[in-house]
Amino acid sequence: MSAETALLLFLSVSASTARGALSKRLGSSFAGRRRFFFLHFLLFSFAAWFVFLFRGGTFLPPRGTLLALSLAYGALTVLAQAAYTAALRTCDLSLSGMIYSFGFLIPTLFGTFVYREAVTPGKAVSLVLVLFTIVLAARRPAGTAAGEGLSPLLFLAMAASGGLGVVQKIEQRSGASDAETAGFLLTAFLFAAWLCLPGALIPARTGDRPPIKNSMHGALSLLLLPAIGAAMALANHANTALAGKLPSAVAFPVTNVGVIVASALLSLLFFGEKPSGRRVLAIALGLLSVLLFSL
Repeated sequence: MSAETALLLFLSVSASTARGALSKRLGSSFAGRRRFFFLHFLLFSFAAWFVFLFRGGTFLPPRGTLLALSLAYGALTVLAQAAYTAALRTCDLSLSGMIYSFGFLIPTLFGTFVYREAVTPGKAVSLVLVLFTIVLAARRPAGTAAGEGLSPLLFLAMAASGGLGVVQKIEQRSGASDAETAGFLLTAFLFAAWLCLPGALIPARTGDRPPIKNSMHGALSLLLLPAIGAAMALANHANTALAGKLPSAVAFPVTNVGVIVASALLSLLFFGEKPSGRRVLAIALGLLSVLLFSL
């Protein structure tokens, strides 16, 4: 493995984990419909800007099928990030990162049925183990309040993440050049930002929080948004580059295991989230399922 590939793997894991941790850190900053959409408008705008910077300003606007894929990618990005951010208000970062990463089930099944990709015994066992892990993680421990389980929004984010994987798989098979892929990502993030704008501008019928709160907490939110946008753009940039350098049987387990482990460590060290024995077992099974997927 070259030093460049190792660096891309490190950037992919670090950026993906940072996106989740920073989104959880914002937490209640996203409360209120107008503020929620306004902050996401800024978030995706920053992501588009960083895609432009990371690609050195070299891109070709997508056309035809690639444009349709780019718009679909932007819409799914809004759904995945918004649902994931909302779910992180009540869910542990460690389990949230793991469940979100399980979105790989969808592009895997898509590739099997549409592109006739082979299903190895390891992949078959991995898929079954993932389903069992999700059931185990979703069970609410005895004695906890009804709202302390995994949020349904987390599974919506997982599904949207899987949809992103499907679009990426189609885009990778389209034969697009590096400049066209850059235009694909840039257009997707700009479209995602545009989709959020109406929700931020249309006044609510009842009282709603203003888009920006005049407080230190509101200022902190605005400072963290560029960091999340940079993490999103960097993760997409690294993953796109890795697609042409490593087989999926290598890139997938390394990046997803890294995200699951890093999210668990951040959850414990920075957010003080101490998972129960059942959830520790769920995380261990999640790691095993990802490793089995490469067999």
